[in-house]
Amino acid sequence: MEPSEVTRRCELNKDYIGQSLQLNDIFSFTNVGEPVENPKVLFKGPTTKVVRRTFADAGFIVSESNSFNICWGSPQPLDFMDKLQPGQLIAHICGQYCMVRKDNLSDLIEDAARRNPVFKQIAPKQFSLPAGLASFKLFAKLNKGFYALKSANAARGEGVKIVAWNDEFKVKDAVIQQYIPNPLLIDGKKFDLRVYVCVTSVDPLIAYVFKEGLGRFATKQYENPTDQNKNLKTVHLTNYSVNKQENEMDVNEYKWKLTDVLNWIQKEYKGQAKLMYGKTEKASARGEGEIKIPKLPKLSETKVQNESTEDIITKPEEIALKNLHHVICATLIAAEPQLSSVSAQHGFNSLPRKQFGFYGFDLMFLEDLTVQLVEVNVNPSTATESRIDQDVKFWMLRDLFQLVGVKYHNNKGQTVIPSLKTNEERPKSGTVNVQEFKLLPGERRLGNGKELSRYEELIKQEILAEKGRIGSFTRILPDKSYANLFANVKRLNQLCWDMQW
Repeated sequence: MEPSEVTRRCELNKDYIGQSLQLNDIFSFTNVGEPVENPKVLFKGPTTKVVRRTFADAGFIVSESNSFNICWGSPQPLDFMDKLQPGQLIAHICGQYCMVRKDNLSDLIEDAARRNPVFKQIAPKQFSLPAGLASFKLFAKLNKGFYALKSANAARGEGVKIVAWNDEFKVKDAVIQQYIPNPLLIDGKKFDLRVYVCVTSVDPLIAYVFKEGLGRFATKQYENPTDQNKNLKTVHLTNYSVNKQENEMDVNEYKWKLTDVLNWIQKEYKGQAKLMYGKTEKASARGEGEIKIPKLPKLSETKVQNESTEDIITKPEEIALKNLHHVICATLIAAEPQLSSVSAQHGFNSLPRKQFGFYGFDLMFLEDLTVQLVEVNVNPSTATESRIDQDVKFWMLRDLFQLVGVKYHNNKGQTVIPSLKTNEERPKSGTVNVQEFKLLPGERRLGNGKELSRYEELIKQEILAEKGRIGSFTRILPDKSYANLFANVKRLNQLCWDMQW
């Protein structure tokens, strides 16, 4: 295998952080204390060199208290998030456990599939345990094969086992997932993709995908699972933490950039005739007869009515990328009701925004270039054990912080460092508490369908501001072609669909 080409780390500077809506656009406040020059970041849990360096290069200093502009790190309980003030931002979304915990994700997709069968196609059949044990046993009798057993809240491949349909295993909080068949192989090895996703809003639902990701390879040649090889983790699992234990592993060889995987697809599938959603063509490049050309399930089914032209993609690498984006969109839409509901319950459906989501989607290509969701990771690893990690993650974090816009000023141009709510009547010197922010009339009022409310105008301004800070991210939601995948179409989503981007 040939490793991806590595370039040097992106140059960073202190003024790349994008300016979000200034607080005085929405709030008026006084008595902010002594002006400060640098915004502050509060780290929760362990951090990595790339995170610390990126914040430092952007001019942030580390907070040792509850006064900060952005909180980064391990997920925090809701009572912590409830204390966030306007001007404070946290890199987690209320309700995100509906998709980042494996058993919850399984239930989420199952529930969404009841309202629209499209969701059945984005992930392998899976059951949450112990609640779904009886259903699994019934399904397994009809689908005798192999399954992946995973702990509900584990990470890095810990505790993953490949089991046969009739194997006995301990029942605990876990997910059992049908083994993904016919994975796309490169040099005979199985791989998955880590794709970085940023959700800047849940109402409206706005999501971006970073253009670069990581392909992570198993270190042993792939074999279809059998009773004899099912315990060979470096054959069946692609987790870096599992495969790096191989003594002969060259870290830079067994990680590729996403763009290099797409380039490989472009070369491997070149000349296989025009590709169009919903059609099957003869394959000649690999002499394998007929292959299934991805229909982009469901994108064709959710296409806007009365379109004058049919959406056609002719390049295999573009089809592959579109399929990746499709599965991410469908997953977020499945989670949208819970994300929106919990966020609203805790007051996060207002401006200025106090939350954003940063997720690592693990996805797998099949031979026909369709995509299956493996899992969704909160707080994805920013460790840089390889040159490719350094190349991708410094760049990604730089553009992530620019996209969300984490630097706030008051109407005098001073940096404001808010402090978490306390029971004290007055804040400590140099901080701002909730009493000093005066909500403008109609802060969350929606329009009447003919005219936009002030709040809706501010939403539009924020979205357009994000467009100017998008960097190397691609916006995948909102997208009107996905309208009928939503459980309910909210007015702000409709507003975004109707905007001229």
